[in-house]
Amino acid sequence: MTLEEIVHSVESRLLGLGRLLWRPDPSVLLQDALERNEVQAQGRRREMAAAEAQVASLRGRIDDRRAAADLLVAQIESARSAGQADRAWRLALDLDRLRQEIGDDEKHLKPLEQVTWSLDFAIRQLERERARLDKRGDA
Repeated sequence: MTLEEIVHSVESRLLGLGRLLWRPDPSVLLQDALERNEVQAQGRRREMAAAEAQVASLRGRIDDRRAAADLLVAQIESARSAGQADRAWRLALDLDRLRQEIGDDEKHLKPLEQVTWSLDFAIRQLERERARLDKRGDA
């Protein structure tokens, strides 16, 4: 056990003892719960905004690469029909590399979308908890 863990353990026990000896006002407990809820919700919303920005950036990059791949297909056909086999071969290699990058980006997109879904779920849970706490405060 490190010194920090020992200090934390002693502090938490003293806090528990203090709560047993001096019972806090229920309205103070409710206010603390509301404040904790708000802090958590703000944190999740910030995380959600960052995750959504990453998803949007990745989707934009995928769309750009797909457009570039479509252009390369047309250039390959043009080079092939013009009898420029070397150029068509280089473009085909570029197209293959680009398609691999698109695949890699799509693999990274799925987990990011899952993160955004999970954060959205957590935010909804915090909002429901907030509503429950508000009802308790009104009663």
